[in-house]
Amino acid sequence: MGVELVGKSPEVWTITFSVPASAPAGTTVQGSITRIVGQPSQSIVVVPNTEVWEIDDFYTQSTQTPDANIQPIRNSSIQPFQPDLNSLVISNQNKIKLPVPLVLKPGDQFYINAITTAANGSSAVTLTLYVTAIRHSLATE
Repeated sequence: MGVELVGKSPEVWTITFSVPASAPAGTTVQGSITRIVGQPSQSIVVVPNTEVWEIDDFYTQSTQTPDANIQPIRNSSIQPFQPDLNSLVISNQNKIKLPVPLVLKPGDQFYINAITTAANGSSAVTLTLYVTAIRHSLATE
């Protein structure tokens, strides 16, 4: 009995990072992930047992302050692609594609951190990142 991927459904997730006022450089902030507009955000998303997800790009729409390194984490394992947030600004609608999609298998947990590279000012700020994820349904033969 085999398993195959059938259908695909792209989603654009909005991930926000709330950086406290006067946070020093090196502050780690866990992202709040909104997969579907109007639904509650989550700090960790879990892949359903009937799906496989592929994350193939990360982007932001403008330069953000303070800048931060993005740290995607799958099942408590930090992933090798850890870009600087401001290097992901869309330029002429070109998104930064991952060289190899980050594959999330059934039951995998995913979350993402931002680690500030500079001190924050006297006001709290929210950094925003967008992630494109492709959901594939599984079919059994």
